[in-house]
Amino acid sequence: MCITGGNSIKLKTMKVVVSIFAFLIATISLSAQSGFCFSASSRGDFEDVKATKFGKIKTGTEQTNIYTFSFKDNFLVHHIVRGDGTICQFYKITDVEEINSYSYFITVVSGSSGSEYYYYLSNADSDFQFYQIDAVGDNDKMSGVKFGDFGQIELITYDQ
Repeated sequence: MCITGGNSIKLKTMKVVVSIFAFLIATISLSAQSGFCFSASSRGDFEDVKATKFGKIKTGTEQTNIYTFSFKDNFLVHHIVRGDGTICQFYKITDVEEINSYSYFITVVSGSSGSEYYYYLSNADSDFQFYQIDAVGDNDKMSGVKFGDFGQIELITYDQ
């Protein structure tokens, strides 16, 4: 009876260890990418476009935007650089959905307005695709802004 009880305890302990190990692996894989920092020098508004046609959206307006997404710190810092000055705003990252190892759907909230904003970011082989999704309408058509002409900036997070 002691042997059975001992095996039962060992089995329960082993299950706990395996569960903890699986949790740690999942956490490490999700936090492997600490975030992204890049500049985008063009933008183009789009309306009622299916996600499958995002690649056909033209970017036109010249305006430098610098985005810093720090997943570890849960902050987005956005600089809009214009000829008459620069605006800088912080947003709290409230959710990061990893679509695959190089694509993310990110939800942020503004500290000044309390509004939520949604971003799709993909970095496959250093080929950035970046969209701010403002609305999703009928038939999963989306409206928002596509950013282009990227320059990568080194990211050093606070919480390393």
